[in-house]
Amino acid sequence: MKTTFLLSLLMSALLSGAVAADTDLSPYQPLLERQQYRKLQQQLSAVPDFASQPQLQLLHYKTMLSLGEDEALEPLLEAQRKQYPADAELFYLSAANKFNLAQAGSLFSAPGRAKAGLALLQQAIALQPDEIKYQQALVSFYAAAPGIAGGDIDEAHKVAEAIAKKDGVQGVLAKAKVLQQDDVKKALQLLKTAIEQQPQQAELLQSYATLLSQDKQHQQASNYHQQAAALFTEPGKQYESLYQVGRLAAVEGIEPDKGAQALSRFIEFFRDSDHPSYAWALLRLAQIQLKSQNKAAAEQTIAPLLAKEPAQKNLRNELKTFIKQLKG
Repeated sequence: MKTTFLLSLLMSALLSGAVAADTDLSPYQPLLERQQYRKLQQQLSAVPDFASQPQLQLLHYKTMLSLGEDEALEPLLEAQRKQYPADAELFYLSAANKFNLAQAGSLFSAPGRAKAGLALLQQAIALQPDEIKYQQALVSFYAAAPGIAGGDIDEAHKVAEAIAKKDGVQGVLAKAKVLQQDDVKKALQLLKTAIEQQPQQAELLQSYATLLSQDKQHQQASNYHQQAAALFTEPGKQYESLYQVGRLAAVEGIEPDKGAQALSRFIEFFRDSDHPSYAWALLRLAQIQLKSQNKAAAEQTIAPLLAKEPAQKNLRNELKTFIKQLKG
């Protein structure tokens, strides 16, 4: 199965701040923004009446999903849906977990789990039809999932058009998701035209930058990610673009100084976090430092990855290659 729509939905579910108005989550917001999920779990478990606060439980479920505790989370979500059958965010998170399980499952189980996730997502939309992020997730699913799992490009077009009638910017983003499946150039042109009309829309800039990078236009991609990072007020999206500036510097050699600065900001913000790109940011910064002949700085940057072996296989492999370069 393709993974793009799964990862996009997953991150959206985790970073969403949609909660009931009568629940004060402000004490937990700093940990949530910095993706310090294990610390957040510890704080939540210490709340005396945690079991009677469904929104705190929902927040705990988001941390479990982020930490890859999908199998353990599944029965908890199922029981919670029976108790709170009108909670749209709960169904949305349940869909994200199903998609994650589909991604991790076998070729035989994946389509069934993906279709179950689709049904949960559709129920979330039925419960809260004005929530555009749910509809954006549906566009992502229909556009990127294979037909055997419920993907349907025609349905993706229909939902994207419906979003456009409610919100112009979100409509462009939705339509670009659909177009990029078959024609990245058309998606780029759509976003470029929209940016010319609304140059301060950070989400348009970030989406455009992502597709420019996919189209191997790396310098332009870096430029637009820098613009997006300067405009975003939401930390998650801002630092996503900063990481990409750093990645392009390390991998493609685009503006190394700016890339190192962006990665340093990312590393400082997400220090001691569970962010999946934190270890990658350390490696990318070390790569820039080594290319700049600053071997001592590279060794210091990479030290945490040597002290504790990364869980991601592709990261471990690239780290081994880098260590050989460092010693060479």
